[in-house]
Amino acid sequence: MPQALGSPWLHLPSCDSTSDEARRLGKAGQPHGAVVTADAQTRGRGRQGRTWYSPPGENLYLSLLLRPELLPREVPLLTLCAGLAVLAAAESVLRRHGCRDSPLRLKWPNDLLAETPTGMCKVAGILTELSLSGPRCDFVVVGIGCNVSGLDFPSDLPATSLRQLLSPTQPPLSVHDFAVTLLDHFEPL
Repeated sequence: MPQALGSPWLHLPSCDSTSDEARRLGKAGQPHGAVVTADAQTRGRGRQGRTWYSPPGENLYLSLLLRPELLPREVPLLTLCAGLAVLAAAESVLRRHGCRDSPLRLKWPNDLLAETPTGMCKVAGILTELSLSGPRCDFVVVGIGCNVSGLDFPSDLPATSLRQLLSPTQPPLSVHDFAVTLLDHFEPL
């Protein structure tokens, strides 16, 4: 049986990208389930080379190292699992804080959006990267960025956070608790 997700768990005050750190761990032989989180990223990224806005201390920047027994063509299924896990974790947090009707929508394959008064805004994004060893999958890094407690986003970025969906006066949500909830939802998938 594979090792539980989150063991080992490396937390950094800052890094270029949690996915870059997880890739280094993968190449160094770290086991399935290793997690890297950071308080801030200086070069967080999304799909197609886009930058992921990563201010310090407000949001979740997490990368998960997986060693699945999948064919390379099956690896995109992990992105779908991550999307479902992020949605379930976010809805769980919103419910715990009294939000009965979820404004969240999953935009396949890798974005979590929320309906806001100004339109659809991004709450989370997923970037899955594969490392091959010949024709087989050596490891996969699933990078997840989720706006948990941030209140300020660049004006050209249609983004919101779980905290803003509840109320901007809501005290900051625990990024660590959200990460644990997310891993709990991802593991069975």
